[in-house]
Amino acid sequence: MKRIQIPKNKFNPKGDKLENDTHAEQEKLRKEKLRTEVLKHNIFVSKPASEFIKEARELPDPKPLYRNIWHEGEIVLFVGDTNTGKSLKAILIAIKIALHQVVIYADFELTSKVFQLRSTNKDSNTSFNYPDNFIRLEYADWNNIPDGYNEIEWIIETLKVHMEKHKCKVLIVDNITYLGGKVEDAKDATPLFKALKEWQRENGMSLMILAHLRKRKPCSPISIDDLLGSSRQMNFTDSAFGIGESKIDKSWRYVKQLKARLTEKTYGANNVILYELTPKENGLLDLVFKDYSTEHEHTEDQIPRSQEMQIAKWKEAWEQRELIDEDGNPSSFKYIGELFGYSHPTAMSYVKQYQAVLDKEKEEKSKYKL
Repeated sequence: MKRIQIPKNKFNPKGDKLENDTHAEQEKLRKEKLRTEVLKHNIFVSKPASEFIKEARELPDPKPLYRNIWHEGEIVLFVGDTNTGKSLKAILIAIKIALHQVVIYADFELTSKVFQLRSTNKDSNTSFNYPDNFIRLEYADWNNIPDGYNEIEWIIETLKVHMEKHKCKVLIVDNITYLGGKVEDAKDATPLFKALKEWQRENGMSLMILAHLRKRKPCSPISIDDLLGSSRQMNFTDSAFGIGESKIDKSWRYVKQLKARLTEKTYGANNVILYELTPKENGLLDLVFKDYSTEHEHTEDQIPRSQEMQIAKWKEAWEQRELIDEDGNPSSFKYIGELFGYSHPTAMSYVKQYQAVLDKEKEEKSKYKL
């Protein structure tokens, strides 16, 4: 009888094809199909860097929309605590832009009546006359999104419709929480900002997004770490700035630059822009430039957030060490390290460092005793 040669690793003793081999062939076919589709729809372009520079020279340089903080074609994040004047500053920026081109102010915070009252001088009953290029947008119906559609995609597509209607390239959104999703969660914020970035790259639009800072002490320095939600939002923006209230005078506000991609960061902590809230007869509250200053002059002394978090770790280890078992012994450093995920020498160091913090506080308090 003629013997049939069976290839190794492809069939079992009964002659059935091995499952692993079938999977390998399927994976190979899948990758071949992927390569074919990629060649049809390549999402990247590569060429010598000098060619990119040559082509870019033919394009106009982006013009500043607000100092050197926000430029044409950029996504900027504008942050601040509640009632510090974010919306007012954004409106004032929009008014200046509207003198030269159309700008849409997506006002998801105020009703039309509140907007009218904020734009009216109570004494003279005079309302501010906005430029014709200043287009205000608000929700017509919160519940008008049909079932089965993604909320973020629907909102962005609707904004596109209004920008096309008014032939507009500049959009200010007040504020991010109304764009759909739960922006306090990184997993929800990332798809939103990716969609906004894709839209911005499609047509070169300029976008400002207002966002709140998390609840914190009054007159605290402005930090990216205090952004409500995931600081990952900052990765999708070209620039960012914030507004804060001065501890010196309740009518003073300062603007601090947090991120810059196109230019150097001019208005950082050592050179913030100082403004004063000033009522105008034309009905609109104004932020009048006063001077340049340092952020430290206008904020309360704070423990840096990174240091604050480190002290919290020390305290956690110290408190665990203070727990006494039934035999009257404190928790071992080995146990503390295993409990919190670090070595026992680290646990020992944390306990000692927090004890030093307590001793220092005790020493400071004793200075004020009679």
